[in-house]
Amino acid sequence: MGSSLARGHTTCQETVKLSTLWLCYPRVDILSPIPQPIYATLSDIVVYSRRGATRAAFSVAEKFKQAIETRSGSRILYNVFVLDATPAELRVKLRHLLVGPHTINFAQREKDEMQELTRASEILTIPAPDLDDSLEDVHPWTPGLGQVFLGNVNDVPFFPGNPVDSSLRGIDLLDSSGNSPADGLGYDVCIECRMRAPRPSLGFLLSAQEHLMELERRWQASGGTGPRPAPNAAAIVYLPFPLLPILDEMTLFLEFLEKLLKPNPQRGFGRPAKILIWSSDGYTESSVLALSLIMAMRSMTLPEAYLELQVTKKRSFFVYETDVRLLKAMEGKLARDRQAKVPSRRHTSGPARANSFNPAAINSSAMSTSYEETGSAPIASMRRPRASTSPLLPSLVDDHQVWFDDPRFDGSFPSRVLPFLYLGNLNHAANAYMLHALGITHVVSVGECALIPPPSECTAGTAATSDTKTSSTAVTSGASERRGSLYIEEREGRIKVLDIKGVCDDGIDTLEPQLAPICDWIDRAREQGGKVLVHCRVGVSRSATVTIAYTMKHLGISLVEAYLIVRSRRLSVLIQPNMRLLYNLCGWEVKLAQQRAAGNSERLRTELARCVNWPYLAREVHLLNEKYLHM
Repeated sequence: MGSSLARGHTTCQETVKLSTLWLCYPRVDILSPIPQPIYATLSDIVVYSRRGATRAAFSVAEKFKQAIETRSGSRILYNVFVLDATPAELRVKLRHLLVGPHTINFAQREKDEMQELTRASEILTIPAPDLDDSLEDVHPWTPGLGQVFLGNVNDVPFFPGNPVDSSLRGIDLLDSSGNSPADGLGYDVCIECRMRAPRPSLGFLLSAQEHLMELERRWQASGGTGPRPAPNAAAIVYLPFPLLPILDEMTLFLEFLEKLLKPNPQRGFGRPAKILIWSSDGYTESSVLALSLIMAMRSMTLPEAYLELQVTKKRSFFVYETDVRLLKAMEGKLARDRQAKVPSRRHTSGPARANSFNPAAINSSAMSTSYEETGSAPIASMRRPRASTSPLLPSLVDDHQVWFDDPRFDGSFPSRVLPFLYLGNLNHAANAYMLHALGITHVVSVGECALIPPPSECTAGTAATSDTKTSSTAVTSGASERRGSLYIEEREGRIKVLDIKGVCDDGIDTLEPQLAPICDWIDRAREQGGKVLVHCRVGVSRSATVTIAYTMKHLGISLVEAYLIVRSRRLSVLIQPNMRLLYNLCGWEVKLAQQRAAGNSERLRTELARCVNWPYLAREVHLLNEKYLHM
């Protein structure tokens, strides 16, 4: 078509390729994708009627034509078309190009993805097997083991009005209805973690303890043999726990849980308990209690508990900076308690002493008491959760406190999107020792370079008289030089870096030509057994775009599915690819469809049928983000 205004009608094939006029919204923001205003400035006008080329359709088109001609001196020239086909004719000739009302509920799909990610999984087994690998062989409900699971609201069997009812009238203890181990349940205690939950009092915990002892007595009185079965859903102990308890409350609660997980048969307890710790989303409000329990039961430091949960148990979690202060205080108190018990162990006979629940013996401590104030480091556990990823690593990597105390560490790991693919920010990439602890061997920097020489490297480089590389051991002296440096790790060949330059998050720069090479690079890293971190500055736009693109390619899924997967696995961080990058992803989806079709036009139509267009996707993402941005 020429640049002059056109009136008339075209064939179906010509018309459906044209853009449609979209309603305009008053605001344009690259991070709040509403592309209709932009589309409207680039589009010709197509008028159509369900009855084909009617007189009314031509009348409307004529009015558009006259309006455009009136302002033709100051505006771009647009074409005006009338579609001369009926819907029935389009369904016959161009069915694969027809767009109907979308039935994708983005909010529900996001909720489903999140629940799948945070469904209940085992995070602690007492007594733990010697080897972590053997935990995979432990049945989810093993009577001889005390077990703790971390999950979300969908994993809770039942929530009665009265959480602790010792009478148990009318309850058949042999009936595990609604709480069957065969269904992945079988819990004795369910602990709800939430912001304004009532604080656990000593009397309430003693009542819960008596409740479980009554279950055991009734099981024995019924003539049952073997371990007590899982209780009926109505007989489960339901306990609340606040998001940020004071230190004494946390200590009291941990000792209570320890008694349930390591019961003393002489005091009326039977088998170890099965405990579910849960919150509404499965990670935000329950992470503090889960990490504290791992530190207490496994005699671990806080960094080791992080790695135990993230690496060994493969459980994603999120901790805010305010939560870290409480966790450090808890770490220090647990370390002091362990140190205090060391001399007394020589005079203690049998394990019964460790299993007793004595609230009066809890050492009173203020919430403000922290590990730094004690003047001594916590006692390290005898076993590291994860070995080093390379025999050539500097010795500081063995000290997890180094990366944990790094000012660049904000309390949370980068988000694990796939078993080998992480999404994070610039600080995550710069904390090289944390990357080693997670087993990350490759880094993709999207528009933000993390290869910054440390001060010692700059000084050594100035004074050097040869081209010899500075040894990585140079970072072992001085407080600031104890921090890991991606620059040094990349130079020494321990971490490979793909540095993508010239991509700003301004809504102008594009990632279209880089997506394919980046995905190929990540694929090669995966085939070599490596793990990859993709990052930009914040980890919500440019790096999120790359991660979505790779997820689409690797899993062979649509853009909508990949977007929601990455969005849910980013946990409490809201991904927001700008409109230009979202448009790149739409084009990437078409390119992948063409590759999978391999020249088969029928298969290409099938592949393209599941695609959504850019305006629709941008609008749905905007609506999905609004509920979080206005909270």
